[in-house]
This record gives sequence, C-alpha cells and structure tokens, in this order.
Amino acid sequence: MNTFVRFMEEKFVPVASKIGSQRHLGAIRDAFMVTMSLLILGGLATMINNLPIPGFQELMNSIFASESWKGVGDSIWEGTFAVLSVMIAYLVASNLAKDYGKDPVATGIVSLASFFTIGGATGMDTNGCE
Repeated sequence: MNTFVRFMEEKFVPVASKIGSQRHLGAIRDAFMVTMSLLILGGLATMINNLPIPGFQELMNSIFASESWKGVGDSIWEGTFAVLSVMIAYLVASNLAKDYGKDPVATGIVSLASFFTIGGATGMDTNGCE
C-alpha cells in the first residue's frame, strides 16, 4: 500500500497538478460546475419519464390523466439538456476570458455567435414550420 501511495505522490500528482492548472481545462471544468444542477435535474426528469420498472408507467398513467405527466418531464428536459450546449459555449468562453483578464460578456456573446454560425442553427422558417 505504501508503494502505491508513494508512486501516486511521485508520478501521478505532479502530472495531475499541471493538467489541473491549465487555463482552458479550468474554464471547461468551471462551465460544467455551473451547469451541474441543471444536468442533475434533466437527468432525473429523463429517468422518471423512462423508468424501466415494470408497472411504473401504468401506475403513473393511472394517477395522472393518461400520459400527460410525461409532458412535464419533457419540458424539464428541453429546459436543461436541450439548451446545455448553448450554455456551455457561453460559459467556457466567459470563464476563459475572466482568466485572461478580458471582458467575459463580450467574449461569451462572440462565442455564441460563432457557435450558431458554425453549428448551423435550425429553427422555424417564415411560415412557422420547422
């Protein structure tokens, strides 16, 4: 056991501390820390909507009116996971700008504009159809 601890202290910890102090990885880490509560909430909503226990879906359908209860979970998912990439794009750029001492809001907005330009954001056309 002592040899393992010594190996970790001599070999692994210095490499891990160098990686942990890297600015870009720190910005990504901080962005995911901000969104962690949304990730948990969206995961719970998805899990409740799709719980693989026999009879659970029938129980929920009997308590609520048919499958209308799944709409709440779907709305929670759309408010968390569906917008997560947009939030992460903004937060990573904002956190990195703070680390460099630049304006985080302007940097985040430029990051969002780049994200939508490169990602090819889709939506409704002029007729209101997707």
